[in-house]
Amino acid sequence: MDNDKLRDEVISQIRACLISTKGARDLRQIKSDYSMLMGCEIPYQKLGYKTLELFIRSIPTLRITQQNGQLLVDAVVTQQSAHIAKFVEKQKTKKRTTSRPPPRYQPRQNPRRQAVPPRWRPRTVSTNWQRSYESPRPPATYAHTQVVSSPNPPAKKPSVWERLGNRDGPEVNRSNYAEPGRPSAYSEPSCSYNAPEPRRPSTYSEPNRLPEPTRSSTQPEPKPSVRNRLGPREANTEPSYSFNLIRHALHDLDGNSEKEVTLSRQAKLRLSQKDITEEKVPENPSPLLTPSFSPEFLQWPAAEVPQVASEMNSTPRRTPLDADSSKKNDVITKIPRTGDYWEDLNSFVTMKNLGKITCKVITKQLHRHRLDFFCTITINNDPKKSYRSYPADCLDEKTAKQEASKKALDELEKSCKTEHYGLLLSDIMDVLTRVPAMVKEHPCGVWNTLIQENYIARYNEQLPLNWIEILSSQPNIAMQQIADKYVLNYCEPSQKTNFSGRQAQNVTVLPNTVSFNEDGFLVAEITCVNSAAEIWFSQRETAESDRFASMSLEMEAHYSKLGKYEIAETIQMGGHYVAFSETWWCRVRVFEVNGDDIHCFCIDFGDEWVIKKDALYILKQEFAEVQAQAFVGRLAGLEELYEVSKSSEHLQTLLSRTVQVQQDSNSDDSEADPSDPTLSVVLYDIDTGKPINEEIITYIGIEVATPALIVNAPTDVYVTHALNDGTVYIQSRSVGYEQLMSLIEKAGQNIVDKKTAVTPVKVSKSNGDDLYFIRSKADDLWYRVKIIDWAPGGKHVQVLHVDDGRATVVEVNDTDFYVLRDISDVISKFPLQGLRVRLQLSSVPVNFVDRVRDLMPPNEAVIVKLIKVDTDYVHVVEFFKRSKTDNVLFSINLSLVPENGFRNAAGDGNNNAKSNKLRRLISLNQFDDANQRLPSAGCLTPPEIPEIGQFFDVRVCYTVHPHSFFVQPYNDVQKLNALMVEMQEAFKNVRTSTLQIGDILPGKVYASMYTDGKWYRTSVIKVIHPSSISVFYSDFGYYGNIILTQLHPLEEKFLKLPYQAIKAKLDVQPKNAKWCHDDCDYFKNLIDQKSFVSILRSVEKDILCPGDIVLTLKLIDTSSQNVDVYIDEVIIKEGKAIDNC
Repeated sequence: MDNDKLRDEVISQIRACLISTKGARDLRQIKSDYSMLMGCEIPYQKLGYKTLELFIRSIPTLRITQQNGQLLVDAVVTQQSAHIAKFVEKQKTKKRTTSRPPPRYQPRQNPRRQAVPPRWRPRTVSTNWQRSYESPRPPATYAHTQVVSSPNPPAKKPSVWERLGNRDGPEVNRSNYAEPGRPSAYSEPSCSYNAPEPRRPSTYSEPNRLPEPTRSSTQPEPKPSVRNRLGPREANTEPSYSFNLIRHALHDLDGNSEKEVTLSRQAKLRLSQKDITEEKVPENPSPLLTPSFSPEFLQWPAAEVPQVASEMNSTPRRTPLDADSSKKNDVITKIPRTGDYWEDLNSFVTMKNLGKITCKVITKQLHRHRLDFFCTITINNDPKKSYRSYPADCLDEKTAKQEASKKALDELEKSCKTEHYGLLLSDIMDVLTRVPAMVKEHPCGVWNTLIQENYIARYNEQLPLNWIEILSSQPNIAMQQIADKYVLNYCEPSQKTNFSGRQAQNVTVLPNTVSFNEDGFLVAEITCVNSAAEIWFSQRETAESDRFASMSLEMEAHYSKLGKYEIAETIQMGGHYVAFSETWWCRVRVFEVNGDDIHCFCIDFGDEWVIKKDALYILKQEFAEVQAQAFVGRLAGLEELYEVSKSSEHLQTLLSRTVQVQQDSNSDDSEADPSDPTLSVVLYDIDTGKPINEEIITYIGIEVATPALIVNAPTDVYVTHALNDGTVYIQSRSVGYEQLMSLIEKAGQNIVDKKTAVTPVKVSKSNGDDLYFIRSKADDLWYRVKIIDWAPGGKHVQVLHVDDGRATVVEVNDTDFYVLRDISDVISKFPLQGLRVRLQLSSVPVNFVDRVRDLMPPNEAVIVKLIKVDTDYVHVVEFFKRSKTDNVLFSINLSLVPENGFRNAAGDGNNNAKSNKLRRLISLNQFDDANQRLPSAGCLTPPEIPEIGQFFDVRVCYTVHPHSFFVQPYNDVQKLNALMVEMQEAFKNVRTSTLQIGDILPGKVYASMYTDGKWYRTSVIKVIHPSSISVFYSDFGYYGNIILTQLHPLEEKFLKLPYQAIKAKLDVQPKNAKWCHDDCDYFKNLIDQKSFVSILRSVEKDILCPGDIVLTLKLIDTSSQNVDVYIDEVIIKEGKAIDNC
């Protein structure tokens, strides 16, 4: 197990200990709780921490406080959906990006599709989903820009929940949604899902992004965003596009259109989307922003540089600019701070005449015991001048107001500070010294305009007008001209020519423009699904999509024929290329280079690829003219399910589906994360007009409602019913469970109010297999039930409440039975919520049911840990809870049957001595039966065993016959060798033993010398007398009988490595009644002291040694390069065994 996975599991287990407690715990208590729950110590040293405190402090989801000099730790309460997400991700494989052939697009057949009436609206939810402590919600972070265009953005309307007066419920009630004017035919999607292929994690190092170039000072005032603009766009106005900073000159959109650049705001190649702005480039830009020389200066011969520099040095040092070439200096000074940021802000805004200040304070319950306050300050109702106290947690309104005011004041002072045109000019030597260092701070290059701005702020001097001409002579500064501006790159002198030639990064694809029609809709195909918070679309039925379809065919034909001549030799992060994967070509953008592995983003589909360097090709200009097709959205109304949707199988069925997309007009972006690029959208079926968001809410709820346990993963559950055979029923009460209970309550109320036409059915043995819906006369609540038995006369039936495990007897004629699928097809598809488990007990006490009710009431959550899945597919578990008196975690299993605790009688793993009474009794074999349940390896920890069906590399260390041989984990062979070397060195001078017969305890581990003269770790199985002690050599699988003087105490450091010898067998049977001598010899010669790849088939108890396990393995000899040899097939072919059919 790698350290990252181990760390995640340990953190989850520590949180399980803390969440179940009342109040904070100190480190000693955490160690004790963890040891009780997991049966081992916290492996903080294995994770690279010297102390437990350092490890605890490194966990962001734990709250640490200091009280009376003592460190107290508490778990940060996260959203319920985040907890469910971790639960689901452990039981389902992670998805990887789907590799699929490119869609063959057809020209538009119906370019003017009638829009679906926007009847569905998600309920209003808070933005707390953006504050996930467990895993911050990152929509895909790619260098890709998308622009939103909407001729008539709809005004924001109250949500359905607000109009109905219900602000709480996430319940889905189909009757609340009026059907759009579409054909009524609609079939519920099937609840049977095919698991997708595992998805590669989308983690990478984000490269820096080029800063945004500075505009000239004559920019028009910013216009409101598309979402807030109610009027139609002006005639003859083309939508603006965002150009990448690394590439070519600005294009005129048409003869009368105006040039503009809308660049990404993000600092780390984040995907961003911006509303369209309409800005005019001034006809006569400032001379400070436009070089006053010809580009030919960039090609000076190197020999002429000294002379030019000499001529420039003759200029007087730091000469002020002439009055003709500069504006009058308008210095804006900071106002004196008084300490009251709110008052200072008001004074500043009044002095600068910036407009009206709007202050909004809200409260949220983010922590268990307190309210947090968040303040948003907006200047002159301009969303670009909105400042928030977030992410600071403020405990009162005044603090939040001050925090937001301070941020607003700091930003406004920066933005209102004008340039100092009357400053002195820097001389040439200063330019050559300072500017290259500034360029080097930007690995991906920087605009010349930004260097000018930063130079003034940093040095309080002005660059000379010909400073670019000066820098062009520098060997480590490369320049690329883009329209009337320059991109400066710091490089090695030998690489400077790479920037002047024809490079792939000089070609960039136009960003995507998301164009909604007059009705606020667009038609799109879903091209990539990562979660409900990140779905990628490609627009369809537009002229641009038709151009892309034609371009795709031409691009495929071109690169299939000539691609081998256009492989990209120099690859730059952020550059656009063409990539080939499996059978198709795609335009991509690179955001990480790891040797020959290139991590890139498919700009037309939203997928992520990791390809080899030789599969990346130069993007030709003719294939870059069509804009990028992929844009990203999140499903409105599913905010609380964003985390769990990452593992949703139903969500993957949306892939390649064509839908109608509507931007959610009810989304409140005032508190949204400004770095979140996704559009909040509602999807509609293109044929029926049904809201797809509503359907997904239901089916994701069904998926997360599936109760499941993971081996050794503590989970919070509720015990609902107990049976006398030692089994109980538990519920996980997830988000899906709560949704199911809400749906059941509504369905029952509809029956009572006679709002449904469904009538009861007469049950009989012929239709008794159905799932029914009945109302209990005991509590007047509705339940899902299944008939499990009939009375002899047929008047009474016994029904099982499938969601809690209770069985009751009802009278047939006195109970209304409704077929559940007739009541609600959705409710009938929810998985059964009652999960039957068996407690791990040596025997079931007589008063088991009463004791379970006392220790685990139905309304109290307890912790359950899955030990194994038994042969009858029942989960074997151990329960834990905290005592009400001293808040100590204890095992309920041990409380029910105290003798279960004898499993620790042989020691705690550190060879701690027991009382004299116990030692005497054990040495006299008083506990022979108990000793038989001890593992042969004694107190040593067991090695890590893979899951059933997984590969397990092993080395066979001792062989008897196919049903009895011992293997060692191959991955631990080096550790075992190191331990053996260290033991030989430690015991090389030992001659006599100091142990007495009373010191020898079964289960303890000692050192003993074998007949080969080497020392081995030896566990005691049974003490007969000083001259006869049964032992097991824990690392090599030998059993033996030795005398007392051969045993020596073993230091604790030699007990850390788990025992290495594991008993195993093949899944075959002897051809005769038992294994003969020849069979054993043949099998030993075949496998003994050899290494194999194996597949774990099963794990079971050893009949001869109940404390041991036996692995059923399929051994595979892979030593031959041409063929794999299966050992079981070899011995069957040789007539030594038969298949175990």
